[in-house]
Amino acid sequence: MSAPGLLATNLRRHEKNTLRAFFDLELPSGLLLRGCTLHFSHDRHWVGLPGRPYKDAATGKDTWAAIVDFRDKPTRDKFQQLATDAAVAAWRKQEAAA
Repeated sequence: MSAPGLLATNLRRHEKNTLRAFFDLELPSGLLLRGCTLHFSHDRHWVGLPGRPYKDAATGKDTWAAIVDFRDKPTRDKFQQLATDAAVAAWRKQEAAA
């Protein structure tokens, strides 16, 4: 069942490590978050929000900076659940159509 008001669209399967797909997320306000990721590991799904890659100056390793964030953990957790529900529903719908 999809989350009310959130819509996962343009799902593109891409399986690598925990990554299962890229997708866009439309919020009730009309805001589009392009380039979200759906992950799965240890019987748990979660959504990654868009980020910006950069090289950590201290370690020289490639890493990601958050572009979108939340004011507090309860807000983040609620959004994460709604976004994950919408993405998994889109994933299952695409799987059923195949």
